[in-house]
Amino acid sequence: MKKIILITMIGLILLLLRGIYMEETKEKVDLILFWGQSNMVGYNYENEDNTYLLKNIDDDIVNNNESYSRVLVDLPEGVAFEYRKNSNELVDISTNPYTYGEKIGNSIYYSEVSGGTNMVPYFAKTYYEKTGHKLVVVLVGKGGMDIEKFLPNSDTGLYQLMVDKYNDAIKYLNKNNYSVNNKFYVVYQGESDAKENLVNNYQQNYEIVHNSLIKDLDLSFGAMVYIVRGDIDINDHYIQTIREKQKELVNKYDNLIMGTDYPYEELANGNDSILCTGINSIHLNAAGLSQVGRDIATNIYNSNLIK
Repeated sequence: MKKIILITMIGLILLLLRGIYMEETKEKVDLILFWGQSNMVGYNYENEDNTYLLKNIDDDIVNNNESYSRVLVDLPEGVAFEYRKNSNELVDISTNPYTYGEKIGNSIYYSEVSGGTNMVPYFAKTYYEKTGHKLVVVLVGKGGMDIEKFLPNSDTGLYQLMVDKYNDAIKYLNKNNYSVNNKFYVVYQGESDAKENLVNNYQQNYEIVHNSLIKDLDLSFGAMVYIVRGDIDINDHYIQTIREKQKELVNKYDNLIMGTDYPYEELANGNDSILCTGINSIHLNAAGLSQVGRDIATNIYNSNLIK
């Protein structure tokens, strides 16, 4: 009897040790949801002119800037990936792809597709340099969407798309021997049509989206890019009001931080070198978005919320 008990105990110990070994040998990654409007992923502006003067952008970003829509990033292979739902795969973003994101479903809702560099590569570069953590990003965005269109009960389906795509990424990672460490979101969202009723309800609607994402996806925190609109007066009353509401939200919630105020501050100081010119001046160019991505990663690291 004692022999059977001993053998059973040894077997249980071996199973426990095997489980610990398997867990330790899993590839650890941080899984980050990027959501918001089309400015989050840039704009497919095929202007190769690179003669404009870039102001208040880090030297390495300026030196790697090829055009309005493309900045190269010296990111090591195998440390940063984009998860794509349609093909259920990870795409290594160190390879400087020309296209980020993917279209899902119809024109009502989808993950926005960028024809050039968005804010993610330099976010990934800075995040990895500061934390040493590998990362997987999930992109969900739609141009011109107000915050109410991201509500869980909105008929756009954007909220459910965020949840479904993020959960699909988790399933993929678990199946392929990855272990998810930190989970949080980054949002680049501001009212595309800033009018009184939207402004008045902004804080309430954002709180619903924020708290729902934290709960439904078991996220630790969110990081917010303060609103910017390049095509109108940056001192517009409604724009300023929303920005103040965003500041109030950050002050109210311990699990919500300011990702960056860079675009607003730069435009308020007259620096329009961060904008695309010509047909879509709402959007930041690739260099501007790269700087935004770097600033967000730096502020997240400085927040001490990463474990």
